Amino acid sequence: MDPADVLNVRFHYGGEFIRIGPSLDYVGGDTAMSVLERDKLSLPELKGFLADHLTVKDSMKIYFLMPGRQLVNGLLFLHTDEGCMQMSEHITDAGVADIYVEYNGEQDEPEEDASGSDFEDELDDLMDNDDEPDAVITAEEEDIVQGNVQAVNAVPEQDILEHILVPNEGGVVTEIISSPVKHNIRVDALSQGSLPRLSRF
Repeated sequence: MDPADVLNVRFHYGGEFIRIGPSLDYVGGDTAMSVLERDKLSLPELKGFLADHLTVKDSMKIYFLMPGRQLVNGLLFLHTDEGCMQMSEHITDAGVADIYVEYNGEQDEPEEDASGSDFEDELDDLMDNDDEPDAVITAEEEDIVQGNVQAVNAVPEQDILEHILVPNEGGVVTEIISSPVKHNIRVDALSQGSLPRLSRF
């Protein structure tokens, strides 16, 4: 391609403008070179090449330093395609256009997770949960429960007392209570409406 058909651009980015007395400097940051085709030059095209070097944001401002000028009096704010064409006219075939990027306090920052750890996120979710935890039965407790159930089931029905005698302090039986266990086993009696009986002398 004919050198006259391309425009060499040097991007200055990541720094900031600082005024020191009567002068203006661009402090810090990096520089990167790009080569643009003059007949395709536009503001979106310029930002597209800038995006090869950093994340372009709407709040950024782009300035062209006119040849032979200082930063304090030679910056041209590029915000239209016409400004980009004017920049092209100022740069000869072998020249380089210096482009300065102003961030306006919106530097690129790496994205971080809320906690930096999936485990911490899960722990936070558990801590934020107000629901009461489900009851937990250990293996030992489960064995005890199962043993009690088996012990009850192992008692023959005939060995379960149908009536319980309740004596007073003198040893005299004053009350007879029908056994609820007996009645629970005799399902047929319950299905017919039979209820435990309470008798007194």
